[in-house]
Amino acid sequence: MKKRYVFITLVFLFAVAYGISSMGDTETTTGKVSGKKSVSDLITKSPDEMLPARSDIPTEFKTDKETDVTEILNVRDGSVISGLGFDSGKKLTVYKIGDIMGQFVTDAVEIRFYVYKFSSVEGAEAYYTNIVDYVKELGGYKEMTVPVSPGTSCFTYIEDYGFTAKAGESICNRKNVVFKTSISATNTWDGIDSYFRDMARPFESRIVG
Repeated sequence: MKKRYVFITLVFLFAVAYGISSMGDTETTTGKVSGKKSVSDLITKSPDEMLPARSDIPTEFKTDKETDVTEILNVRDGSVISGLGFDSGKKLTVYKIGDIMGQFVTDAVEIRFYVYKFSSVEGAEAYYTNIVDYVKELGGYKEMTVPVSPGTSCFTYIEDYGFTAKAGESICNRKNVVFKTSISATNTWDGIDSYFRDMARPFESRIVG
């Protein structure tokens, strides 16, 4: 029974933090894209190949299942959108728990990696631009810089609610691919900045390598 209460508590805490960053999880844009660049400009890897490998992820994190992303939603109203040439996507979730003291969990962190592949560079760029524009419209975040190579655009932001919850996202675009890292942390004084910096290069290398 004790383990059951701990599990329920953990699920609740992640749900709170997940809700803080949910605008990035149901992200997307609207409109259509016209004109295409050369096929040689496109990344042809499958989304599964572009997700971080186990060796890219810190050892203290446990790996959850990969899931398919079959559609993209409009962040403003939750509707399914089309017209940008969305091809396929994948999501990978990893998590760690610090200490469990009775029914109280500390230093709980969940990281979700997303890959969205488009049929054109323009579609991916439009998707990325509109996500970033919407986050900037809402405000209430701290922006940070992550290390990526030339040719990759990234917008990374963090919302810090103190010990109770922290959340943030790093949204990046490389050619016809948008890839995103979402982080939620609960009951911790530690910042989440380092996770974004540490994961930026390994994740990007799966896209461009």
